Amino acid sequence: MPPPPPLQLKSLSTESLLVPDGSDQESSEHEASTGSAIPWSKSRTASTIGGASANGADHLLEALASLQTAIEENTDLMTTQLRPAARRASIMSPRVQPTAEQQAEVLIEKYKERLDAENEIGVTAALIAGFSLSMLTAVDPTIFERPPLLYVYVLLLSFVGGFNMLNVIISSFVYFTGHRILSKTRKGPRDNARDFVAFWDNGTYAFLRRLSRDYFVLSIPMFLIAVGVQLLAVMPLALGATAFIVLFLLGALGFKCSNLLQESMGAKPLRAATVESAQVVLYLVRGLATSWRPTEAAEEEGEDVRGVLKSSWSFTKKEA
Repeated sequence: MPPPPPLQLKSLSTESLLVPDGSDQESSEHEASTGSAIPWSKSRTASTIGGASANGADHLLEALASLQTAIEENTDLMTTQLRPAARRASIMSPRVQPTAEQQAEVLIEKYKERLDAENEIGVTAALIAGFSLSMLTAVDPTIFERPPLLYVYVLLLSFVGGFNMLNVIISSFVYFTGHRILSKTRKGPRDNARDFVAFWDNGTYAFLRRLSRDYFVLSIPMFLIAVGVQLLAVMPLALGATAFIVLFLLGALGFKCSNLLQESMGAKPLRAATVESAQVVLYLVRGLATSWRPTEAAEEEGEDVRGVLKSSWSFTKKEA
């Protein structure tokens, strides 16, 4: 029994797909000889399919072009806006060992966030200072039938404006000096971070930051009480007293909440506006007095005042 003829497989190359083989030519010649042709409906369907495929190819090219544009925009966003986050992620990855420069850059980013927080308090303090000082300059003594209310009103607004202006000065100085230290170009990131830590942990600057924050918190209840005093003076007694009591309670509630927040953060309650602030004023007055009397006794007295003031800084803890 003879073996079966070997199978002849057609190659699936491009030429074989485009050029018809002999069997296809024979079938076409047979159809031409028999007079059979492709119906017009089939030809129209084929043309429709070809047009649809052409339109689909155009849509596919447009989709690919838009996808490429989106990828390029995403790449630009990653390289410009998300560079610090990507750097921190690469440093915090357990597979990548961060270098000293990278660790210093991460610390610098955190230090800038501290400065931004101080600046936010300064901006709010500037707004409150502007409101209080504008109300103080626009006060009309004739609307206060009771002189004690006028004195209390002016005194409260003066304290509010002064406290918040002091906060603006301190926070602006801290923000400017901190950014200037971190943006030095003569030194590297490690030296800049080390200089910033020395500046931030300095006892004088830490005391001033705490003092400005305490004054800012104290100024808000004072501002509310001042508004209540004004309403008590210009409104009928019952309505003005009601408004004064409500504003006074709101101010006391805000002061209590600030104390609770301070204790929850590990800091001591507000007291810088009492003993410590009085010691600061005493130190400044004694300093001015000793500058006019340059004697040994005056120098010893100045050293004693500095020692008392230094003991009042003991509440200031280093902020990690």
